[in-house]
Amino acid sequence: TDPDTEWDRPLLMESTRYNFGEYTNVGCGEAENGLPWWVSLRTGNYKYIRWLVPGEIEEMYDLENDPEELENLALKSEHHPLLAKFRQGTIDELRRTDAGMVDNLPPVLLLTEQQLLGGV
Repeated sequence: TDPDTEWDRPLLMESTRYNFGEYTNVGCGEAENGLPWWVSLRTGNYKYIRWLVPGEIEEMYDLENDPEELENLALKSEHHPLLAKFRQGTIDELRRTDAGMVDNLPPVLLLTEQQLLGGV
């Protein structure tokens, strides 16, 4: 394998704490030490995080311009088309890797920053 070859897939990471294999097929598990399960997709400058908790908001960051992940672009409506691509890309990668949880992912809550802060 040539180490200089361009990587052709996004980076998929997940945390299911101490659960593996078929035990993760449920799509969301009990939070341990206050930390719920999550799945993350990184491609290009962007990182997407989906907490595997029903009704939780998603996160998306531009790591080149916001390396400390302080501005959640998922809350900004102008980024919702890109957010939708990352959401689907995450599902696609979970399917490609035969992750049993893919058909049991909890629903996400799509909010804007204004709604999150109590506005209309």
